[in-house]
Amino acid sequence: MQSGPGGQPVLAAGTQGAYSRRWSAVHCGYSLQIRPLRLQDSGLYRAWLALQSPPINITRDFTLRVYEKLQEPNITVSSQITKDGACHITLICSLQQAGEDVQYGWAPLGQGAVMSCGGTTLHVSWTPGVSDSYRCTISNPVSQSSSSVPARPLCSASFLPRSLKKEFLLFLILGALQIE
Repeated sequence: MQSGPGGQPVLAAGTQGAYSRRWSAVHCGYSLQIRPLRLQDSGLYRAWLALQSPPINITRDFTLRVYEKLQEPNITVSSQITKDGACHITLICSLQQAGEDVQYGWAPLGQGAVMSCGGTTLHVSWTPGVSDSYRCTISNPVSQSSSSVPARPLCSASFLPRSLKKEFLLFLILGALQIE
């Protein structure tokens, strides 16, 4: 039994099962605590409040959501350099265990950048001087984390597929021969 408003006693009844040793009622304020809190504690709950004098019973349903601190996201990259020299980059931001209510974002977006509906993927036509790197930021209601990738190496000859490298090298040699 605990004190309620104006010192009136409130009955606090325990629960059985997994919570029987992990919950406690805070003396003031009609708060319940579950400690230690676990991810699997997320779900629907019902609380009953019973005042003895005057006799009042109150029932409330609520949803408990438990979140974890987010780890640093992984960025998967692919790029393609077209014959006209344009570099198209696709960046995919991911987490091993995303959990619920995770939001994704990219910066900078810039002109011509297209972000997928969920924000996990960014398509960019990159030109030198526009942006040195792209950053994926993830967040949930309790934490935020980010990771970045440099753009310039993705659009260099060393990142090109082997067949395109040969074409690029041949183009450079022919260009040099014409200069002389």
